[in-house]
Amino acid sequence: MVALPLVCRASSRAGDTTRRTTVSALTFRNGVLANNWVYDSVTSSPNGGGDHSEMAADTDGDGGQEIITGPLTIDSAGTLKCNSGMGHGDAMDVGELVPGKGISVFSIHEALGGMDAHDGATCKSYFAITNPGADTGRGRAEYVGAGDENSASCTATGVNSVLCADGTTSAPSAGNNFVIYWTPMNGVSLKTPTGSPRPVAEPC
Repeated sequence: MVALPLVCRASSRAGDTTRRTTVSALTFRNGVLANNWVYDSVTSSPNGGGDHSEMAADTDGDGGQEIITGPLTIDSAGTLKCNSGMGHGDAMDVGELVPGKGISVFSIHEALGGMDAHDGATCKSYFAITNPGADTGRGRAEYVGAGDENSASCTATGVNSVLCADGTTSAPSAGNNFVIYWTPMNGVSLKTPTGSPRPVAEPC
C-alpha cells in the first residue's frame, strides 16, 4: 500500500459558515506529483467542516483508510461518507473508543461548544454535549481508571467527564490536554486498575 500525501483546507473559524472544505490526495511517483482524488464540499459546512488536524483510519474495514477531518469522514476513494454536523474543533482522538464498535471519533467544538463522540463510518452519535458560544479548547478521549473495559472516557475543559459510549457521567477523567502511557519496563508488567493488558494511561 502506497501512502498518499494530503492537502486539506477546512473552515476553522467559530461560527464561520462561508467556507467550504477541500481535501486532496496526491501521489508522487517517478518525480511526478499528481492528484489522486479531490473532495470538495462545494458549499459551506455549518459551524465549520474540519478540526485543526486530520486523521486517517479504516472506518469500514475495506482495507483503505478514510480521512477524518473531525466532523467529516471522507472515503478512501475521495467521496463523503458522513458528517456529524458538530462543526470545527481544536482537537480530536480517533480509535476504538467503544470496544467492539469499530473506529470512533471524539472531538471538541468551537461554535457549538462542548464535545461529542460518534461512529467513524456513519457519524452516528454516541453522545453530544453542546454549550453554544463557549469555545472548548482542550479535550481528550482515552481508557483510564477502573471500569474502562467498557468504554473510554471523554473529557474536555469546562465539561464533566463522560463515557464515550453513551455520555454517562461519573467517568474517570482522561485529562484535557496530554496523556502519558506507562509501558512494561525491566520485566515488570504494568496494567490498568482493572487488570487489562493495555499500557496504563495517565492523564496530565
